[in-house]
Amino acid sequence: AFDLVLSNPPYVADAEFDGLAKDVRDYDPRIALVGGGDGLDPYREILDLVDRLLKPGGSIGFEFGWRQGEATRALMEGAGLTGVILFRDLAGTPRAAFGRRPAGA
Repeated sequence: AFDLVLSNPPYVADAEFDGLAKDVRDYDPRIALVGGGDGLDPYREILDLVDRLLKPGGSIGFEFGWRQGEATRALMEGAGLTGVILFRDLAGTPRAAFGRRPAGA
């Protein structure tokens, strides 16, 4: 188990792939970009393992798509993480989240 896990998993929704910029869509493999129907399947898989990945009191952080902040927060809180904070990019859009596994967990 780790004190800190940082992840930038695939977060593009299936339906958004064809609309990506050509230089993105044609450069990276689809598996590196697409995260399922809503783009959050990899987050669910990672969060299902949070008790094994994180030491009690450890933190996890994710980057996510520009419309996925609240959904990511809900998934993290649903996995038992506390103090989930969303961080904004330079344009003011939520793009990263951090949460902590409770110390007694």
